Amino acid sequence: MYRCVILNDDKQLSADISELISGLYGDVFECVCCDGDNISLIRSGNLIITGIKLRGINGNINMIDAVCNLKRSRPGAEVIFIGNKEDLSEVIFKADPVYYLSSPIDSDEFRAAMERAIDRIGESSFGKFSFNIKNDLFFIPLGSILYFESVKRQMKVCTLHGCYMFYSRIVDVEKRLDGRFFKCHQSFIVNMDHVVHLSANTIETNCGKRIPVSQNRCREIRERISELI
Repeated sequence: MYRCVILNDDKQLSADISELISGLYGDVFECVCCDGDNISLIRSGNLIITGIKLRGINGNINMIDAVCNLKRSRPGAEVIFIGNKEDLSEVIFKADPVYYLSSPIDSDEFRAAMERAIDRIGESSFGKFSFNIKNDLFFIPLGSILYFESVKRQMKVCTLHGCYMFYSRIVDVEKRLDGRFFKCHQSFIVNMDHVVHLSANTIETNCGKRIPVSQNRCREIRERISELI
């Protein structure tokens, strides 16, 4: 199941989009509708459907900038913008959306947008990390990886389904990962999609694992998290 976050000041439009998606794809998507006051929810979505500008607690929110920040840390997230044609060039230049829809939404065009989004999400979701253990070759989906830990001459990779040990160096592992991963300590690389809590010198994943954060990395990881929200 994929998660679709629909952001719009027009609650009826958001509900209509959610109903369209449900009618077209059934349980393939879990839809969450919200407005600018809950913009942090975009971090949880595989697909974001949003207007160009939203009203927030502290004034108008430019969703083009918000999406650009999101894509730096979560390149696998896809976005469909809804807006006026005069905004089209800026959106395409800055945010690389999967599709741009004009309001009112045409049902055939919406279906085309969703099909393109699903294709792109599939490509990014199925990215895998491979490694050898003796004579066996393992392929682990990147999205299921919680963190990597350097243990002497080996690397430990912990996933939603278990942990594995293989021979490698943390510097070589880091080169093979995408923007959702962050080296928070000389011995740890964490998947930011699974971080639920940050304290002074540790982060916690959604499985309850506490991971140390180097002092010189604290500021950078806070900036990364603030970009996501």
